[in-house]
Amino acid sequence: MDSKILDRRGFIAGASAAIAGAFGLGLAACAAPAAAPAASDTPTAASGEALGDAIWRLEEVGEPTETLSADLVVIGGGGTGMAAALQASQLGLNPIIVEKMGALGGAYICTEGMCAFGSSLQKENGIDITVEYAIDKCMEYHHWIPDRTIYESFFNESAETIDWCLEQGIEYSAVVPLAGTKSLDCFHVWHHIEGRSPGSQASDALIKAVGDAGIETFLSTSARKILMEDGKVVGALVEKEDGTIAKIESSAVLIATGGFGKNDDMIAQLAKCRCSAWELGVPGRDGDGMKLGVNAGADIWDFQTVLFCGPVTTGAPWATPVWCLSVQPLLWINQKAKRFTREDIFAENFAFAGNLTKAQERVYVILTEKDLTAFETVGPYATVFTLAFEGEPMVGIKERLNEVSNSHGSVFSADTLEELAALIDVNPAALVETVESYNGLAAAGEDKDFAKAAQYLYPVEEGPYYALDCSVGVLATAGGLRINAATECLDANFEVIPGLYAGGNDAGGLFGDTYDPNIAPGSMAGWAINSGRTAAKSIAQYLG
Repeated sequence: MDSKILDRRGFIAGASAAIAGAFGLGLAACAAPAAAPAASDTPTAASGEALGDAIWRLEEVGEPTETLSADLVVIGGGGTGMAAALQASQLGLNPIIVEKMGALGGAYICTEGMCAFGSSLQKENGIDITVEYAIDKCMEYHHWIPDRTIYESFFNESAETIDWCLEQGIEYSAVVPLAGTKSLDCFHVWHHIEGRSPGSQASDALIKAVGDAGIETFLSTSARKILMEDGKVVGALVEKEDGTIAKIESSAVLIATGGFGKNDDMIAQLAKCRCSAWELGVPGRDGDGMKLGVNAGADIWDFQTVLFCGPVTTGAPWATPVWCLSVQPLLWINQKAKRFTREDIFAENFAFAGNLTKAQERVYVILTEKDLTAFETVGPYATVFTLAFEGEPMVGIKERLNEVSNSHGSVFSADTLEELAALIDVNPAALVETVESYNGLAAAGEDKDFAKAAQYLYPVEEGPYYALDCSVGVLATAGGLRINAATECLDANFEVIPGLYAGGNDAGGLFGDTYDPNIAPGSMAGWAINSGRTAAKSIAQYLG
């Protein structure tokens, strides 16, 4: 047994800071809420008296020391922001990108591909899925909660967007359904570059295109306030890296900051879950855009959907071997040392696995030394997206576990189940009973408790035994501000706020309470680019 694996109970305090360090970036500190705006500054149509709640309040902003001008201020330089700025430039507008991190790209580097219907690539492969059929499938999945007009705008433009992406230098390797699901054949998978994250090729292409277009970009610069006069957008105040404030005069602002996945207060209030949450991806998605929008008078969408994605060993970064290990169809137990689902649910729909995980107070994945040896020499028991494949060894998986254990204290090992139970603070008798019952199901080749597929009934045999202390993984949030099909922000009376737009994960209207990977995989990545392009076209029309 490797002595580096923790032999004590670990905690996850400071986890966000540690994962930020792994990316070489820092998380912005959460400032104390500023005083509520004066009555004359308070939007009359903020959602549900939202400004009375601390999570929506903005800090006071100092006086600007310089004034700039642009046709469009794009707040956020991820996939949505870059697509919007590029499309705006191609339409003859002068956009400025404001990105609070030190580089463009945002979380788009974490994507694997994008959803589209009727694309040239689908036609080349004989795939014929009508937009109407796709919309109906998505609306049915989401129980008719979404705004159908937004789907119509998105899906009808999606084929053209694929060609537009090709023109920007983005390359695709295949058009497929999502692995392990019965999804539509609409997942346009990025061309992968060995040793790099799946979305790096797409992100790099957009970053290069932005540079080639000469689009003015301010990095390490945070948008602090959207300026309004007579109910219309007139610009934004931004804070540069040196702390100085600049005023950007503009009749249009696009909010594209990536949602609120790293804002614990917003996760707790807008998308409650019992289990601790571990946001995957890159730093920066702190809910800034939604705050700016609400303070400018925008309403919030009815469902603040979170892309929960099943258990993840606390501290394991997105797309890494330990992350892939966390969602394997092993034995999953909760705080009572009881099973709570069929553990192959992730392969069917990772969002369903996330919903099940978030409902538990604690989740542990139980495995043995035999399992680790199999993963390292043969490969995972189940394919994970485009990240880990059956038959491809997970070389060095134990070393990776040690790294996560050392940094977050979330991996435990013991020679007996009773000792393991003590380490993870569950009832020893309950854990032994659960393992014996599970092993009996495995021996019989039938899971009579949860109907897990027989091929995944791997018994928990002799030790050493391992427990992965898991949080519920958060890929992204997908609620955001209320918009119409033109990406214009709406107030609580469903009236357009002139000049204010939102896209990507800052815009709501596509989902109900659960993401739809087994229907339209890549819909969020596709929506990011499509909504950015739609916003640019809408702004061009608005500006005349």
